[in-house]
Amino acid sequence: MADQAKAGGSGLQIVPLTGCLGAEIRNVDLATLDEAGWKAVYDAWVKYLVIFIPNQGHLTPDDHLAIGAHFGRWDEEVSQGSTADVLDKYSQIKVLHNEGVRADRWHADTTGSENPPRATVFRLIEAPAFRGDTIWSNQYAAYESLSAPMRNLLDGLTAFHQSNVKKGLEAVHPVVRTNPETGQRYLFVNRLVTRHIVEMSPSESEALLRYLFDWQEQVRLQVRHTWSPGDVAIWDNCATLHHAVRDYLEPRVAHRLMIVGDHRYDKPDRWAPFESNEAAFLNPNLYDGAALAALTK
Repeated sequence: MADQAKAGGSGLQIVPLTGCLGAEIRNVDLATLDEAGWKAVYDAWVKYLVIFIPNQGHLTPDDHLAIGAHFGRWDEEVSQGSTADVLDKYSQIKVLHNEGVRADRWHADTTGSENPPRATVFRLIEAPAFRGDTIWSNQYAAYESLSAPMRNLLDGLTAFHQSNVKKGLEAVHPVVRTNPETGQRYLFVNRLVTRHIVEMSPSESEALLRYLFDWQEQVRLQVRHTWSPGDVAIWDNCATLHHAVRDYLEPRVAHRLMIVGDHRYDKPDRWAPFESNEAAFLNPNLYDGAALAALTK
């Protein structure tokens, strides 16, 4: 409690949860929050990347949309996967439940799209008594904590993302992206849908991605939340990853609203896409010119 900060004109309190990311916002009703309070909430989201607001079980779907409007435009595209149904009369809000596919690997939502969502506004409707936590990881810190040579290498690379549940949802993104609002750079790969690095050979790509996945998921970059019905969580879908812990069988229902992305950038052009060069494995001293030319056509 010593680190809590008061903000806005409503007695709202912002309580940091770890040294890396995450804050809880207390003493607030999101349905009646004034503009000063919303500025404090937005600033906390920018600073802490994921914010949790408890005791919001009274909110309606219209309130949910109004909350999202403070963070940008709604993403009305139907979400990927069989676990996402549209809420009746609210095409922008998806109903998530724990039947079928679960997001129990580290990921950001829909990075297989050309313009992944900027933010997620998530309302927990029904939850197990104490299971089904979600964990987030700070990708600003993941990038900034790498060595300078590694950051230099990554700044010139792109990666292919492909959804494993929605056919045709695929895109190429820079491995490192920049938040246009803050100028901060963050690591933008994830274990669930990043398939390979475009400019590297398959073996090089596999080795580097394996390292990056382990690096970006380390415990010191994380915050973990235990849900209660009525909780609202708002997170930066670009600069964080999240992981839903699969340790429950009871029903779990949530409503999710995604905010249209604004982090579009030209892709790096330091290197061309990888093409195999078989001639590099041959010793030219062992072949005459005609034979070598024939082998390397």
